[in-house]
Amino acid sequence: MAAASWKGLLRWACRMQENWQDLPWIVHLFGNEQGEEEKFQQQGALVFYPTWFSRVSFEVINPHSRKSRAGTKPIYYEVVPAGTTGTLKLLYAPLPGASRRDRVQPEEVICKLLAAVQALLETYGISAKRTAGWGTAEIKIWRAFRAGECKESKGIEEFKEIISDLFQQEGEAV
Repeated sequence: MAAASWKGLLRWACRMQENWQDLPWIVHLFGNEQGEEEKFQQQGALVFYPTWFSRVSFEVINPHSRKSRAGTKPIYYEVVPAGTTGTLKLLYAPLPGASRRDRVQPEEVICKLLAAVQALLETYGISAKRTAGWGTAEIKIWRAFRAGECKESKGIEEFKEIISDLFQQEGEAV
């Protein structure tokens, strides 16, 4: 899954949380939309990486002629089979002063992002056919890395506490 696809899907999931508005925390994370050059501030604080799944497969759609009732041109498309694993990797790297300029609290922004990630993967799905119920996933583990240290949790609430602790440690070190 391409990094740009993750960015678009996660922006969509964040907007779903906010009644389809680009509130300051969303612009802080993702930057301005393309085509908004007149209002362009700068790029967002998130960096996205592609996801490589452990398996992929192909499905086929074969449109049929109404006259002959025979297939006309089979269309193959890539699918990720159930039980396949993949890793979503994000880097939160705001420019110095960006949080103050955008009037956001990084800890709150990350917690809202985590809720959007969970909603995207477990409720909405990441498939082009998500309205048909395809593309949902189970989050098995949450991990945060900072300065060579890894913190992990199996639940989102505990993970939000870990994130909060990491931000508090950062404040003490400054």
